[in-house]
Amino acid sequence: DEVLKGTNTKDRHEGAKALIKKLLEYNGSGLISTHDLALGHWADSTELDIKNYCFEVEVEDDQMQFDYKKRSGVSKSFNASALMKNMGIDL
Repeated sequence: DEVLKGTNTKDRHEGAKALIKKLLEYNGSGLISTHDLALGHWADSTELDIKNYCFEVEVEDDQMQFDYKKRSGVSKSFNASALMKNMGIDL
């Protein structure tokens, strides 16, 4: 689910970028799943042939609603606050 899971944020981010560049260098293709918004925005800002897709979530009455429709771009929805509230943790 995450590239280089278990490493610190900066190390994981730089490693993921290097992996993506290496895949493109070898004309490779694939899918990379990440919650790293900076990595997604980097992909949008580079000249490399990278396309971002995401799934969005709507929060209604503290309940998360997923439509499971693939959308272009980096996700604009955030659900950690709803998840924590449902666990009894107020932010």
